[in-house]
Amino acid sequence: MKRFILAINIVILFMSCATSIKLTDTVRTDSQYYIIPEIGTQATVYIGEPLIKEGRSSAQDAIILNNDNGTAGVTAFHPAGIYKMIGKKKDTFVYQHRMIMPGMIGTVYPQIIEEPDGKVYLVLLNNNKKLLNSSEYSKRKVVEETGDDFEQTLIYTGAEGTVLKFSYREFSNNMARAAFTVDATYDIRTDKVIRFRGALLEIIKVDNQSITYKVLSGFQSGR
Repeated sequence: MKRFILAINIVILFMSCATSIKLTDTVRTDSQYYIIPEIGTQATVYIGEPLIKEGRSSAQDAIILNNDNGTAGVTAFHPAGIYKMIGKKKDTFVYQHRMIMPGMIGTVYPQIIEEPDGKVYLVLLNNNKKLLNSSEYSKRKVVEETGDDFEQTLIYTGAEGTVLKFSYREFSNNMARAAFTVDATYDIRTDKVIRFRGALLEIIKVDNQSITYKVLSGFQSGR
């Protein structure tokens, strides 16, 4: 009988490696603009690579845990990696790892909390917590893929003499939009600056494999 009770206790401990905090508020992701490379930057790309990528994506606050913490199946386990902010419990911010772990009722996730005073803790069993030193983690925004993501890209597809070839594509949620894929050619014998849908690029050097250029404006900023 004692062995049976001990076995149950071990299973409960294993199945309770993390807890899930009940939120009082959820946090929405922010829309973030990006352009690669930045305007005014000189860059070199090869055939098949994008000369310019511009768009919007959803960015989310996150805590990055530098190392694994705890032992899976023995203590509350927090794997190294990204913990995205999912909401608040009153004035405390709650961050959660994507790993799903089995619990006695449903599933639970490894979580980290940030208190109003700025201190950061691992969420342990039975509502306990462990303070993290600043050297054990970092904070930054991470890109969150959503259906609202949008990107414009101009790809270098090669050259024939002074004629340069490009392919313009638009992406929504990482999927190319068929109606917005266009091939274009430019002859740079008389003009080293090319313009396409607002994007302005100064061509500096072209060889058999690569092209060197400078971004003068982006698709949106050039309109």
